[in-house]
Amino acid sequence: MVLQFIDPEDCNCTDCQTGVAVPLRHATQSTLARLVTGELRARFDATVKIHITVTLSPPLLALMRPNGRLPYGATNLLHEAQRWDAEIGITATED
Repeated sequence: MVLQFIDPEDCNCTDCQTGVAVPLRHATQSTLARLVTGELRARFDATVKIHITVTLSPPLLALMRPNGRLPYGATNLLHEAQRWDAEIGITATED
């Protein structure tokens, strides 16, 4: 079967048992990403939070102020950064 739905956290319905749905507590980051993009549907009311952490390599890090902000005008240098990594975390909870 093809996964189509994310069900409530403690669900154990026939769809969950056959793989058409997955209970929220068993949903992986990849499954939640498919929910956010609309590829999967939630069969419960949910709050979805997306957390993105971006890590920049020098030379941009050298410009960063102690408060974690870049000085005015430095943001246009983002495309010149040697490397940047993004880590995306997605969590969903029933309302």
